[in-house]
Amino acid sequence: MSWQRRSERGRQHLYSMWSRAVRAVDSRVSRGLLDGPQKAIGPYPTWDSAKDSCRGYDDPLILDLTCAAVKRVLDGEGYFERDGMVIDRPEYPYFLIASLRRALDDFEEKCTVVDFGGALGASYRQCQPYLRSVRDLNWCIVEQEKTVELGRSRFQTERLFFKRSVAECFRDFEPPFVLILSGVLQYLPEPMSELSSLLRRPFDHVIVDRTLLTRSSESKVFVQRVSPKMYDASYPFWEVAENVLLAQFADDFECIALDDLRRPNNIGGREFPEYAYHFRRTERHRPQR
Repeated sequence: MSWQRRSERGRQHLYSMWSRAVRAVDSRVSRGLLDGPQKAIGPYPTWDSAKDSCRGYDDPLILDLTCAAVKRVLDGEGYFERDGMVIDRPEYPYFLIASLRRALDDFEEKCTVVDFGGALGASYRQCQPYLRSVRDLNWCIVEQEKTVELGRSRFQTERLFFKRSVAECFRDFEPPFVLILSGVLQYLPEPMSELSSLLRRPFDHVIVDRTLLTRSSESKVFVQRVSPKMYDASYPFWEVAENVLLAQFADDFECIALDDLRRPNNIGGREFPEYAYHFRRTERHRPQR
């Protein structure tokens, strides 16, 4: 066996050990908006019918709450922000961190991260303690206009950037590129259409984290009523069929890590399994540079 193959197998073994060791922790700390006394209603026949029964999900107050929470974190009053709340204890998304470190092994400690739907940088701040030694890392958050404006004026740094589109990230930064989809696919009106569009970009690695999936053959849409302790709002969300998600990656990517052992999210007594995947573009489909 060549030294290259032994080295690759060694990295895979260490990666597997690290991921397995932290699953119990990650299942408790990565549930995000779905924590707490909330309610799930449905399934609904369509996204639009679910959306029509929701309220407050586009309220500017939510962005204001998130901004205030991030500022408190940066002032040293907590470890990170999650959904407008300050978390006062260290919690880390270990699957995401391990996947990023694995990708960086391929890239010799250089990459551009595209954090699609990354809000004001919660994942960035949680991962940062494990990425400080990376010599050349740009973290680009792709968000809606108001979030981008706020992020650029208040929170942008020499490593953290806010962009209105994925196209801006590819225009302004150099490869290799890693795509992060953390807790975002289920909140898109057409998640598989959006994912298909994203995968046409030359991403070398794609990390799908904190995603609600079902192993039934069809995706279903529900409404999530947020705990009043956070804010008064309700959101439509998908429970995406796993086979539909995996079909998007079947031709051009290989799955190199999977976390399907997390404790399901309990929303109003109903359990929604949460999964995470790390995909790497296969050699024959990698972009020429």
